[in-house]
Amino acid sequence: MPINKKHKRKAIRAAVTLPDPVEWDFRSVTAETFPAVAIYEYARSSKLVTDTWDAWQHSTLPALVCLAGIPDFAHDCPSGYTWDEKKTQTIKSIFDKHCPDGIPLGPRSELAPQDVIHEQLVNLFPSQLSALGLTHMLLSVPQFPAPYFKLSETAQARLNKVPLQIAESKQVAFREADPWENSCHRVFVDWSCELPAIKNDFGLWLEQKLKQQPDLKQQRKYKRTGKAAQSKYEYLKWLAAFRIKNAGIPFDVAQSLLVAARAKHKPRVAQVLCELPIFSQAPNWTDSHKKAAQLIEQMFNTVQHGNFTPTLAVPSELFLSSHK
Repeated sequence: MPINKKHKRKAIRAAVTLPDPVEWDFRSVTAETFPAVAIYEYARSSKLVTDTWDAWQHSTLPALVCLAGIPDFAHDCPSGYTWDEKKTQTIKSIFDKHCPDGIPLGPRSELAPQDVIHEQLVNLFPSQLSALGLTHMLLSVPQFPAPYFKLSETAQARLNKVPLQIAESKQVAFREADPWENSCHRVFVDWSCELPAIKNDFGLWLEQKLKQQPDLKQQRKYKRTGKAAQSKYEYLKWLAAFRIKNAGIPFDVAQSLLVAARAKHKPRVAQVLCELPIFSQAPNWTDSHKKAAQLIEQMFNTVQHGNFTPTLAVPSELFLSSHK
């Protein structure tokens, strides 16, 4: 006897479960915690970031030896530590043993002599992650890539205090071209005109050129103002859809499970800013997945492609400008 579509959907729904809610239920995120949580969670979904971090965590260093009680070595090693080249230890084991609460970062002058471990780890931090501006975040929360909601309250507090400043790129947005560069434009400027007129005409010329740059169109897609800017909390809604869809759960099944989860589990905040990825139409679900994938690419993978632009030097644009 053939099984009708309704019964088939029920059978699929009964056999499927959503991933752990920490991966998609961001309803407890507040306006204050949103920027750090969003960047942290998007970083967790970047294979480039997680693979680079994991490789570094499992790389090895000479074992650190404390020279306390061995005064003969004090003049050679004022920090009180030295490195034993005959023994090795992983970066992860150093964090677990010596700095499980992360490394407090500040100007190098603030690193006290006894913080030789901190200094060594900072010096060895992967340049690829540093270029993405993740130094403060990852060294402050070495438990990465544990989900935000599985971090201890202390670790969450540290993460939310991380300054969201991203490493500056040496790339200059506007400069005088070298004579051998093929990408430069020949332009004419009538310096006898008033400055406002020159600026106005330059703006018109620039807008025309921007229309011819598809890569820039993609980046401008997320830049909003006014009421539209306030919808940036939906970035976590996109990420939730991205993770659930990547788990192989069909749209209709996912929606049924999410509606049930919304009714069963209440968030810990009075006002929900980051909604669950519940949609009435499948195209919206697919579009959210696509937007999250594009945002991951925009935020983290530009370094891998060798064309780094400091997108996260703009977390202020992507995440910070919407909380009013």
